[in-house]
Amino acid sequence: MDFPNMVRTRTMIAEALRKPALHFLILGTFLYGGEAYYKTRVYPGPGSPKQVVIPHYEIEKARQEFFAVNNRLPDTREQEAMNSALVDNEVLYQYALYLGLNSQPVVQRRLAQIAAFVEENPDEAKSMETLASQAQRIGLQEGDLVVRRMMIDGARRLIRAGILARLPDDELLQAYLKENPGQFQRPGKTRLVQLTFNAFAHGKNAEAKANEVLSKIRKNALSPEQAVRLGDDFWIDSSIPLATDQELMRDFDQGFALAIKAIPLNLWSGPVKSRYGQHLVLIQERTSPYVPALDEIRKEVKQRLLQKLADEWLALRLQQLKQEFKVRVQ
Repeated sequence: MDFPNMVRTRTMIAEALRKPALHFLILGTFLYGGEAYYKTRVYPGPGSPKQVVIPHYEIEKARQEFFAVNNRLPDTREQEAMNSALVDNEVLYQYALYLGLNSQPVVQRRLAQIAAFVEENPDEAKSMETLASQAQRIGLQEGDLVVRRMMIDGARRLIRAGILARLPDDELLQAYLKENPGQFQRPGKTRLVQLTFNAFAHGKNAEAKANEVLSKIRKNALSPEQAVRLGDDFWIDSSIPLATDQELMRDFDQGFALAIKAIPLNLWSGPVKSRYGQHLVLIQERTSPYVPALDEIRKEVKQRLLQKLADEWLALRLQQLKQEFKVRVQ
């Protein structure tokens, strides 16, 4: 049964979003595109399975590359993952040949460059097409890593393109947003006024100076505008507009961003330490984290949904293709 016939109702779509294993059902509504431009049947079609050979030296090369990065050889699980990736790449390469991706201009140019490099008569003028054909005829494309990477990436992009080119409707987008709110949550923010007592200027006395000023502010009920005159001149503004925790960590440090969470609203507090010294802080406003409505983030939701479905369709398509091959390591 073709995938387009597997998806019948909107309720199935919503159900599939709640059950990741059923995401593939949704994919059926998107599949006619991308690959279909080239071929419409599963490669390589009926008949005996096509053999894929993974040379032992490729496995050993992958092991040595792993060792160079991690300073150890891969364990059993990691080795299995590496072997699986080698098989995936070889299957995608063979599929790219089937789709005719070796006739794409970027691949043809690379093949022509290779052929020109090994040409017996380099002074003889030949077209790019002729040189590329020569390279293919003598199998130069098989051993060129750049060509193989172009072909593999091309097949991967083409498989995913059948999903990425589609336009999911609002019902599907809303269902995805509802089931994955954490992906789209916006952080809470804090608006504050702060006074800096520079550690370079005050040394060990920075904290004592901050406490002295805090007592003066509270005793005289100074306004924020009056209070800020009592701190040091500093490159960070006294008035901080609504800022996320990440922004506060960037401007001050992590300890400061965490410490001010305990400070109540509209009460001068501190001293709070940062990398710069000591601070007095007045929290003027806090906003809570929230998930925007679909209308605000439609493009983001669509991109995340399509990327997820494209990844899942690629994984499923690879499983389909690998069933058509007999894999052998030699």
